[in-house]
Amino acid sequence: MRRPVACSCVGVGLVALGLVAIAAPATAAPHDKVTICHADSDVKKPYVEETVDVDSIVLPDGTLTGHSLHTGPIFPGADWGDIIPVFDYTNSGGGISTYPGLNATARRVSSTL
Repeated sequence: MRRPVACSCVGVGLVALGLVAIAAPATAAPHDKVTICHADSDVKKPYVEETVDVDSIVLPDGTLTGHSLHTGPIFPGADWGDIIPVFDYTNSGGGISTYPGLNATARRVSSTL
């Protein structure tokens, strides 16, 4: 699902404080899908909220793929990257592994979002 907005994970608190913090603690149940802020090239709406398959971020064997390779800094840095929360997923052995997140810590960003 694509939603061309200033991503909710970069919401009102970001504008007020100039900070973004994503708190998505790992849980016991693995996820099949995860909502991310996908980097867009539009400086007026630098992120698009998308709900994507976990396999588009990390494969069951732990190989990083797709969105996890969009590793630039958060907006307004040059070639900004995706913002992905921490989440659990089912690994290839049937156990639970944790994806550590990408750009998911408090960072200073422009209040122009």
